[in-house]
Amino acid sequence: MRPVEALDSLSRLGVRVRLAGDGSLFVPRAQAERPEARPFLDALRADRQATAEVLKRRATEDVARVLEALGSSGPGWIAIRSRTLGQTVLFVRDRIVEVPSHLTELPRYSLAELHRLLDGGATRDHLQRVHVPKRGLDPSAEIMDFETWGIS
Repeated sequence: MRPVEALDSLSRLGVRVRLAGDGSLFVPRAQAERPEARPFLDALRADRQATAEVLKRRATEDVARVLEALGSSGPGWIAIRSRTLGQTVLFVRDRIVEVPSHLTELPRYSLAELHRLLDGGATRDHLQRVHVPKRGLDPSAEIMDFETWGIS
C-alpha cells in the first residue's frame, strides 16, 4: 500500500498523522492504538521517506491554498479549523478586509503575522503561546512584536 492510500484511509478513520519537528511521524497515542489503524500505520512505517514527502507536499498545498485566498485575486480571508490551536481562526490579507458578520468574533491573523510565524519556523508550542493573547484581545488586534508578549 502506498503512503497516499494509507494516509487517506487513516484520515477517514479520524487518525491524524503529522511530521514531528525531527522528521519522525507523530500520531496521538489513542489513535495509534486503534486496531483498525494498525495496517495503515504499518504501511507508513515501511516507507517513512515517501510518507514524509507526501505529508510535506500536503502541507505545502495547504499553505498555497491559504495564500491564494489571501492574495489580490482571492476574497482576502479564509477561516480554518486549527487542531493545534483548538479552534477556528481567520487569516486575513490585512486589517481592512471585510469578513462575513458571522466570522467577526474569530481570532484573526494577518498575512504579515502569518509571514512572521512561518519565517520564524514556529513550532506547535510557539503557535499556542502566540495564540493566548489573541484570545484575550480584540480578535482583530495584530501582534507584530511577539517579544512584548514573551514569545520569541
